[in-house]
Amino acid sequence: MAFGSNGQFGDTGGSGEGAVPAFEAIVGEPADNEALQEVLDEKLSNTSGIALLASETVQTNVGTKQTLYTVPTGKKCIVIAVIPKEPSGDLSGLESGATVGFNVGANNVLSIVKSQLSDLTSLSASAPSTFGATFIIGTAGEVLGIIFEDASVTGTIQTDVFGYLY
Repeated sequence: MAFGSNGQFGDTGGSGEGAVPAFEAIVGEPADNEALQEVLDEKLSNTSGIALLASETVQTNVGTKQTLYTVPTGKKCIVIAVIPKEPSGDLSGLESGATVGFNVGANNVLSIVKSQLSDLTSLSASAPSTFGATFIIGTAGEVLGIIFEDASVTGTIQTDVFGYLY
């Protein structure tokens, strides 16, 4: 038994009699979008390794913590990178950077310096992030957030969070 080129699992030779869709062969029931999404979510939440944990659009003119990612129940998380990208416009007017963290002040994981944010002048730009001396472990239910130190420039930034979930 094997997967056929038509996405069916079973006897791939001859008439294909007895072949079933791959999802049904694995899960034991016909696929629908909701069932497929549940299985994918479960499988992805049980994996190890560095992955894209979240991709959120944040406002640059908000001076309070904005949510980037919430650690799932029963898991821990080490954030490896936060990548601000795709600004809604020219952010060269920003006078200071941003901080990211699990704590109330969103400043215990990493900082993004002013020059990195103010260089975001087009949709094709992205900025690196600077980590402290140690990695902070986020625990189940903790919220990773970002705070822009200068809330005078109105705009949005798509922000990707990469990390190790275990």
